Amino acid sequence: MRLFVAVWPSDDVAAALRRLPRPATDGVRWTTPEQWHVTLQFLGEIADDQVEAVAADWQGVAATHAPRTVHAGPATHCFGRSVLVVPVDGLDDVGHGHSPDEPFTGHLTLARSRSRHRNLRLLAGEPFAASWPVDEITLVRSHTRSSGAVYEVLARWSLGNGSPMVDIVPEEG
Repeated sequence: MRLFVAVWPSDDVAAALRRLPRPATDGVRWTTPEQWHVTLQFLGEIADDQVEAVAADWQGVAATHAPRTVHAGPATHCFGRSVLVVPVDGLDDVGHGHSPDEPFTGHLTLARSRSRHRNLRLLAGEPFAASWPVDEITLVRSHTRSSGAVYEVLARWSLGNGSPMVDIVPEEG
């Protein structure tokens, strides 16, 4: 299954994100509120028999990191030409880059270009600033769909003690 570890914005921050302009632009897919999260680590395809071990590792991470307040903004910007994001600071000690050579860059993805030739930089620069408390991390399964990803939280752990807030959800099938 395709997994990642994430934190989610508060309801207040999600409401503020909904107020950002989302102009209809050919070749641009806007993310939905259900998709807004900060990826701490993208794990990719994990075999079913490895999920418990991955969960145990992240439970340990949660136990050793304190709750905190994270800050989004001060404005939207682009990763490259094709991903519009809101930067998020305050999770650098918990997050991991996509590879050991790549530093963690906290962000909430707002839009992606469906074409390599579509430059989203023209949509960047919209002011946005918000903060929210983070007291848990989640293990999330990504179900890829043609309409965009659908996320399923498999487990939650409290920061500071690693207590499971939800047991791992077994796969139906």
